[in-house]
Amino acid sequence: MADVKRLWNRLAAAFRPQAESAGPTPVEPIAPAVEASVAVILPPSVEAPEQPETRPAAAVERETSAVRDGVRRPGPGGSPFSRAVTLVPSDTTLLDPTRGLWIGGGGDVVLDLVGGAQAVTFAAVPAGSFLPVRAVRLRAATSEGADVVALY
Repeated sequence: MADVKRLWNRLAAAFRPQAESAGPTPVEPIAPAVEASVAVILPPSVEAPEQPETRPAAAVERETSAVRDGVRRPGPGGSPFSRAVTLVPSDTTLLDPTRGLWIGGGGDVVLDLVGGAQAVTFAAVPAGSFLPVRAVRLRAATSEGADVVALY
């Protein structure tokens, strides 16, 4: 406790205006354990410097579609879907990147995904499923009756 009081007094003296003729205040060394706790006991008027964001971008994007603050936020963007389009399977039609797909009927769903070089098959998708994928094409190999709806 004596170390904390001594440190507090040193910090208070550093922020106190000094007369022009007064020389610098001698500084005594402090223990490393007390030095590590300086950020905890700084007066409210002194703000600690902000730490830069160090998480990789992929982790930040995953967080946007996860549970935050105990509340599940719909969709990867954190807001409700604002547009829905019924898709017709085609090997040539490109879509705007989706935020998810609703599969109304069961079956195999074959997609081209954003950044993917080849088609991906989701086999035996049950009816009433939601696929949180960023798709750019619904392939013709998709099962008939899959009733796919793109959500944006």
